[in-house]
Amino acid sequence: MTALRLGLRMLAREWRSGELGVLLLALTVAVAALTGVGFLVSRISAAVALQASEVLAADIRLGSPQPLAESYFTEAEHRGLRTARNTHLLSVVFNGDASQLTNVAAVTDGYPLRGRVMLASEPFAKGSPAQGIPQAGEVWPDSKLLAAVGGHVGSILSIGAASFRVSRVLISRPDQGGTFAELAPSLLMNAADLPATSLIQPGSRVSYGGLFAGDRASIDDFKLWLAAHKRPGERVRDITDASPQIRNAVDRAGRFLSLASLVSVLLCAIAVAMAARRYVHRHLDTVALLKTLGATRAFTLSVSVLQLLALALLAAGAGAALGFIAQEWLLRTIQGLLTVTDLPPASTAIAVAKPMASGVRLAGGRSVTVRSPRMVRSSHSWAMNPKAAPATAATSASASSCSTETLSVKARVAPSVLSSATVSRCRCT
Repeated sequence: MTALRLGLRMLAREWRSGELGVLLLALTVAVAALTGVGFLVSRISAAVALQASEVLAADIRLGSPQPLAESYFTEAEHRGLRTARNTHLLSVVFNGDASQLTNVAAVTDGYPLRGRVMLASEPFAKGSPAQGIPQAGEVWPDSKLLAAVGGHVGSILSIGAASFRVSRVLISRPDQGGTFAELAPSLLMNAADLPATSLIQPGSRVSYGGLFAGDRASIDDFKLWLAAHKRPGERVRDITDASPQIRNAVDRAGRFLSLASLVSVLLCAIAVAMAARRYVHRHLDTVALLKTLGATRAFTLSVSVLQLLALALLAAGAGAALGFIAQEWLLRTIQGLLTVTDLPPASTAIAVAKPMASGVRLAGGRSVTVRSPRMVRSSHSWAMNPKAAPATAATSASASSCSTETLSVKARVAPSVLSSATVSRCRCT
């Protein structure tokens, strides 16, 4: 009989007797606690990462004081990423005789790749999401700029050598930072109109940016490619560079929730230890019988390991289902504390790897004890330890002890175990 078949038969018998109920319940609760918190932290982290990427208006931004090579955008499109460009420079904007130093941002179609540009029909009003970018010949100045130069929607502003009509008022843009240049009022224009202004001259302080966005795996690969192919003076930035304080806050929150889940894991570990002790004591006679019938140490260990593995997989599946339900309940409980309303689904890696690893790790704590059946091997034969089971003097003395030892064990083990072995396999010395 194979170790797998014997192990499953013994496991089924123990399940019918109710001995595995406490152990399986403890493992399931422990896995559910770990996976529930893992699901929740994974979803919140992904949502915060998407929100933090709005600081760059993309997942990755490549900045340079020189125009960017076209090969970057060709490679990004080949990898299935979305791209856009922006150009930032400081210039004076005129409305008649009034003037104001302004941070001019010229953008291409697709901007922003992350986040939204908010517009209004009058300064300092509540904004609504923009559709696209300014049309050719139009600009979107912010409220501070219009207030400084006395403009309004429909005014004509002069920027360099060209003039543009104010079509909407810029309320906010996702990549508006807190640098010295960003303290100046902002103006958004179409990148196609930038050459007409003649603002870019030799020696001008201009910042060129390439924006890239896509799924996380493609972005990570493309970031490595950019790091290997970028030219001197070019800088690659992602959400970890743009907002490290947000990432640190999410990491601390995840560690706190994981620490809270460890309390339930510790309680479950105590229950596992208590159930494992009873499990070991009940299996001493079974292991002794297998040894008496000629089973090797490898065969006995294989039976125990296969039982543990089957139990761990069962607890992992049930715990993963309970953990998914628990994280939905936790999410509804703390919904009012979150500013992010649309959370992405939990990752597949968390859904599969964590329950399996948790179940095997918790169940594996028993295997060391199970493979120590308190047997004493003499130089001639296997005999049971007197503390584990009383044995007669004839058990370890003579060749005729085979029948005596077998009968003494028969009275103490289940009939189903005896039916799985054959007397012909008994080895007597």
